[in-house]
Amino acid sequence: MDLHHRGGTLGERRILAQFVPILVRDDRPVDAPSRGMQTGGSVQISEAESTYFESRGAATETGGTVTGDRYTVTGDRYELRQESTLEIPRGDRTDYWAARVQENQGSVGLGFDFGDPCDFNGETRVQQSGHDVLIEFASTMISYRRTRQHIRSDDDCSGRLLIVREGRMTLTQNDDTAVLNPGEVGLFSMGRELGIAHENAARALLLSIPESTPIASMLTDRTPPLRLDPQQPMLGTAVGMVKSLIDHRETMTARDFTQINAHLRQILAGSLDDRQASALSTLERLAQEVLTYIQLHSDDPTVTPDSIAAHFCCSLSQLHKALRTARTTPARMLLDTRLDRAKHRLRISTDTVSKIAFDSGFGAVGTFRDNFRHQNEMHPSEWRKTIH
Repeated sequence: MDLHHRGGTLGERRILAQFVPILVRDDRPVDAPSRGMQTGGSVQISEAESTYFESRGAATETGGTVTGDRYTVTGDRYELRQESTLEIPRGDRTDYWAARVQENQGSVGLGFDFGDPCDFNGETRVQQSGHDVLIEFASTMISYRRTRQHIRSDDDCSGRLLIVREGRMTLTQNDDTAVLNPGEVGLFSMGRELGIAHENAARALLLSIPESTPIASMLTDRTPPLRLDPQQPMLGTAVGMVKSLIDHRETMTARDFTQINAHLRQILAGSLDDRQASALSTLERLAQEVLTYIQLHSDDPTVTPDSIAAHFCCSLSQLHKALRTARTTPARMLLDTRLDRAKHRLRISTDTVSKIAFDSGFGAVGTFRDNFRHQNEMHPSEWRKTIH
């Protein structure tokens, strides 16, 4: 694929070109339009096609789907997907990128300033299992902003770990500005006003820190420095774990991805303050283990607060105290996780609402519908129509 005619400097084309082989076979783009890729539909793929996508870094499961205008093959729990503007008409690229970024970030409110909308290009590779999301992205010049209005609108207080791999990125939060060069690391909260920008092409890794975790609360309640020292042993270990997730993304399982993320967050929390490593209370450690357990087992309808307490050999009251450190309760965390799983399945599959309800751990379809409507102000079938 000739990027020279798509605009950008030599450096910009070099950074973006690292993603191109995943979208190209024999130097020709995959024939997406002929497969209904521009219509937002879902196309079943064969085992042979799945093998092709796997070889290009697109998935780890067979019998998946290619959904919407993206190359996506997905298993039940761990999703590996790739998105690019390279095959999108020039006039639609900025809207496409904005929609993809907001979806990958959990639909948080963001504003976008594109340096040159006509010449903009960007690509991402996304790894996701439930609330755990790791994104490798590269793009030409762009600025992102998160305002007080955005924060009031979605009330998202999750965190992000940013690792710059190429180019230079400017991070602004808490009246502090940090310029991050390749190899440098930034940490920020989505619960505060935010600015991220790069004037030239850049490539970076972005790890989500779920709002329900203790470290996200730390980022909201405290104001740690934006730039972290990657030479600090604990942070260096956490960064190494992020890179390992990238290196092994094609062979990763949901259990691998979720558990590594949980341990990574614990090490990251310790890196903010050496004392934090030993200061994590027994309740906070229990909360982290319980949250990981729920992410892995929420589809099982027999998993309840009582069964979780029994699994961890603690009382129900102790379980409640532990999850209070993560600003949730056992029942709330179970319900939210099951609703998230169900919403994900509504988006990527054509299964009936009833099947999705049972597959997501709900014992009754009525219970699922009532809770879904309470959370989203519409029935599951109505919500599904709004995204297709």
